[in-house]
Amino acid sequence: MKRRTYIGIYILLISMVTLVFFTGTSSAEKKESKKETEEVTVVEVKQVNGELGFVSKDYVSVVFTQDGIDYDMVFYLPEDSKDLEVVNKKKLKDINVGEQITVQYELVSQGTDQDKKEKRIARKVTYVGKK
Repeated sequence: MKRRTYIGIYILLISMVTLVFFTGTSSAEKKESKKETEEVTVVEVKQVNGELGFVSKDYVSVVFTQDGIDYDMVFYLPEDSKDLEVVNKKKLKDINVGEQITVQYELVSQGTDQDKKEKRIARKVTYVGKK
Protein backbone atom coordinates (compact mmCIF):
# COMPACT_ATOMS: atom_id res chain seq x y z
CA MET A 1 0.00 0.00 0.00
CA LYS A 2 2.79 2.39 0.81
CA ARG A 3 4.46 1.73 -2.52
CA ARG A 4 1.31 2.77 -4.43
CA THR A 5 1.17 5.96 -2.39
CA TYR A 6 4.77 6.83 -3.32
CA ILE A 7 4.10 6.09 -7.00
CA GLY A 8 0.99 8.30 -6.88
CA ILE A 9 2.90 11.14 -5.24
CA TYR A 10 5.74 10.71 -7.74
CA ILE A 11 3.33 10.94 -10.71
CA LEU A 12 1.62 13.95 -9.14
CA LEU A 13 4.97 15.75 -8.70
CA ILE A 14 6.02 15.04 -12.29
CA SER A 15 2.66 16.36 -13.50
CA MET A 16 3.03 19.57 -11.49
CA VAL A 17 6.62 20.19 -12.66
CA THR A 18 5.56 19.62 -16.28
CA LEU A 19 2.60 21.97 -15.87
CA VAL A 20 4.76 24.71 -14.31
CA PHE A 21 7.42 24.31 -17.01
CA PHE A 22 4.99 24.61 -19.92
CA THR A 23 3.10 27.49 -18.31
CA GLY A 24 6.39 29.41 -17.82
CA THR A 25 7.48 28.74 -21.39
CA SER A 26 4.12 29.91 -22.72
CA SER A 27 4.28 33.23 -20.88
CA ALA A 28 7.88 33.80 -22.05
CA GLU A 29 6.79 33.19 -25.66
CA LYS A 30 3.94 35.68 -25.23
CA LYS A 31 6.35 38.34 -23.96
CA GLU A 32 8.73 37.67 -26.86
CA SER A 33 5.96 37.87 -29.45
CA LYS A 34 4.75 41.11 -27.86
CA LYS A 35 8.24 42.61 -28.35
CA GLU A 36 8.22 41.65 -32.04
CA THR A 37 4.89 43.37 -32.66
CA GLU A 38 5.73 46.49 -30.63
CA GLU A 39 6.10 49.51 -32.90
CA VAL A 40 9.27 51.52 -32.41
CA THR A 41 10.40 54.83 -33.93
CA VAL A 42 14.14 55.49 -34.11
CA VAL A 43 15.74 58.67 -35.46
CA GLU A 44 19.43 58.74 -36.43
CA VAL A 45 21.32 61.72 -37.87
CA LYS A 46 23.66 60.82 -40.74
CA GLN A 47 25.34 62.52 -43.68
CA VAL A 48 26.47 61.69 -47.19
CA ASN A 49 28.81 63.49 -49.63
CA GLY A 50 28.35 63.39 -53.37
CA GLU A 51 27.03 65.12 -56.47
CA LEU A 52 23.59 66.65 -56.72
CA GLY A 53 21.49 64.30 -58.84
CA PHE A 54 18.21 66.22 -59.02
CA VAL A 55 15.99 68.55 -57.03
CA SER A 56 12.21 68.47 -57.13
CA LYS A 57 9.52 70.01 -55.01
CA ASP A 58 9.56 67.08 -52.55
CA TYR A 59 12.91 65.32 -53.07
CA VAL A 60 16.64 65.81 -53.49
CA SER A 61 19.01 63.19 -54.87
CA VAL A 62 22.71 62.64 -54.20
CA VAL A 63 24.94 60.46 -56.38
CA PHE A 64 28.02 59.06 -54.64
CA THR A 65 30.61 56.34 -55.20
CA GLN A 66 31.43 53.66 -52.65
CA ASP A 67 33.86 50.80 -53.33
CA GLY A 68 33.87 51.71 -57.04
CA ILE A 69 30.08 51.47 -57.36
CA ASP A 70 27.84 54.49 -58.01
CA TYR A 71 24.79 54.89 -55.77
CA ASP A 72 21.88 57.31 -55.85
CA MET A 73 20.20 58.27 -52.56
CA VAL A 74 16.91 60.11 -52.54
CA PHE A 75 15.88 62.26 -49.57
CA TYR A 76 12.53 63.75 -48.68
CA LEU A 77 12.56 67.50 -48.28
CA PRO A 78 10.83 68.84 -45.14
CA GLU A 79 7.28 70.09 -45.67
CA ASP A 80 8.26 73.48 -44.23
CA SER A 81 11.21 74.99 -46.12
CA LYS A 82 12.37 76.61 -42.86
CA ASP A 83 13.30 73.12 -41.61
CA LEU A 84 15.94 72.74 -44.36
CA GLU A 85 19.20 74.61 -43.86
CA VAL A 86 21.16 75.45 -47.03
CA VAL A 87 24.82 76.43 -46.48
CA ASN A 88 27.02 78.41 -48.94
CA LYS A 89 24.05 79.12 -51.26
CA LYS A 90 20.84 81.05 -50.71
CA LYS A 91 18.45 78.33 -51.91
CA LEU A 92 18.64 74.69 -52.87
CA LYS A 93 17.56 75.64 -56.41
CA ASP A 94 20.82 77.67 -56.74
CA ILE A 95 22.88 74.45 -56.73
CA ASN A 96 23.32 72.88 -60.17
CA VAL A 97 23.16 69.20 -61.04
CA GLY A 98 26.60 67.58 -60.75
CA GLU A 99 27.97 69.99 -58.16
CA GLN A 100 29.44 68.60 -54.93
CA ILE A 101 27.22 68.73 -51.85
CA THR A 102 26.96 67.24 -48.38
CA VAL A 103 23.52 66.26 -47.10
CA GLN A 104 22.90 65.85 -43.40
CA TYR A 105 19.70 63.86 -42.91
CA GLU A 106 17.53 62.11 -40.38
CA LEU A 107 16.99 58.39 -40.89
CA VAL A 108 13.58 57.68 -39.35
CA SER A 109 12.87 53.97 -38.80
CA GLN A 110 9.30 53.05 -37.83
CA GLY A 111 7.54 49.77 -37.27
CA THR A 112 8.23 46.38 -35.81
CA ASP A 113 11.26 44.16 -36.24
CA GLN A 114 9.36 42.22 -38.90
CA ASP A 115 7.88 45.22 -40.74
CA LYS A 116 10.30 48.16 -40.59
CA LYS A 117 9.98 51.22 -42.83
CA GLU A 118 12.71 53.81 -43.21
CA LYS A 119 12.49 57.39 -44.42
CA ARG A 120 15.40 59.77 -45.08
CA ILE A 121 14.60 63.45 -44.48
CA ALA A 122 17.16 66.08 -45.52
CA ARG A 123 17.84 68.67 -42.80
CA LYS A 124 20.99 70.42 -44.04
CA VAL A 125 22.47 70.74 -47.53
CA THR A 126 25.97 72.19 -47.76
CA TYR A 127 27.30 73.36 -51.12
CA VAL A 128 30.93 72.15 -51.40
CA GLY A 129 31.79 73.29 -54.92
CA LYS A 130 32.01 72.31 -58.57
CA LYS A 131 33.35 68.91 -59.52
